[in-house]
Amino acid sequence: VDTVARYKSNEFVVLFLDSDLSRASLVGQRIRDRIKALNVEVDFTPPLKFRVGVAVVDQDYGSLLKRGREALK
Repeated sequence: VDTVARYKSNEFVVLFLDSDLSRASLVGQRIRDRIKALNVEVDFTPPLKFRVGVAVVDQDYGSLLKRGREALK
C-alpha cells in the first residue's frame, strides 16, 4: 500500500512500497505535471512551489526524509 501524508504544514510525503528510484521519480514527475495542469491561480506570498525529491530506503530509515530533502537541491 502506498501512503500520502502531510509531513509539515506545507510539505507532503508520498511513500511507495516496492518501488525503485526511477519508478518513484517517474511517478513524482507525473504528480507534478498533473498539479501544474490544474492551472490554479493563487495569491500567496511566497508563491506556491511543487518540488520532487526522491530517496530510496536501504537499511537507514532514519535518514530517508533527509535524503529526500537533499534530492530537492
